[in-house]
Amino acid sequence: MLSLNPQTEKKDLSFVPLSSTSRSTPTTEEDEDNSRYKERKWIVNESSLMELFSRCHICGAAVIETQKTTCGSLICVHWECSNGHNGKWKSCDEIRGMPDNNLLVSACTLFTGATYTDIDDWATLLNLQLPKKTTFYAIQSSYLIPVVDVMYKEQQDKMLEALRMENILHKGVHLSGDGRNDSPGFSAKYCTYSLMDDSTNLVVHYELVQKSGNPFSITFAENTFGKKMDSSKDVPTMTSLLTSKEGNDGY
Repeated sequence: MLSLNPQTEKKDLSFVPLSSTSRSTPTTEEDEDNSRYKERKWIVNESSLMELFSRCHICGAAVIETQKTTCGSLICVHWECSNGHNGKWKSCDEIRGMPDNNLLVSACTLFTGATYTDIDDWATLLNLQLPKKTTFYAIQSSYLIPVVDVMYKEQQDKMLEALRMENILHKGVHLSGDGRNDSPGFSAKYCTYSLMDDSTNLVVHYELVQKSGNPFSITFAENTFGKKMDSSKDVPTMTSLLTSKEGNDGY
């Protein structure tokens, strides 16, 4: 597991975790926040950006002082003109103390299957400013993983309900099972076993189990399916179950 506070990297705190991950009915403010990701975004050189702060936005007088602060992908410019006017400009909004774009960068990286190293290497070559590694993994664990977990459970409940309906209409379901060990050969200790509904090609359930027996047997597959369905009063009947046969390489 990666540490959020490695000793070799300066800690970057640009987020404030939510006190709860429970879901609630979206408010108008939340709807506005959710629509921000649809805005078009541009890569802008810092020198071109600072040209916008050469004159006062209020009276047009020369700006005599500017101060820049950054927080990951956010840049904030404080300015003051010769007539005493001052103001502050931010490249994106903040929610609960966290820049919107820091959240979006972390979400887009995770949801596209990339890693922080992949996106960081690209950004470093471009000298594009991104959240630090500590911030990325903190956002991932505090915001993104809980959302993925909730959505996964919702989708699984829908699939299981569809299987129950199929069981009522067709008196059974057709599943295919396959397992993958955590290492090649016969020394593997753990196995991830998945079951797919043949009619929809959707993965109904998977289990991470200790490899104490043959994870490619019919009995093993039935037990995996049973673990998920034990709590249900309406357990679908497996009309057919196809499993793979373990080869010499342990797969």
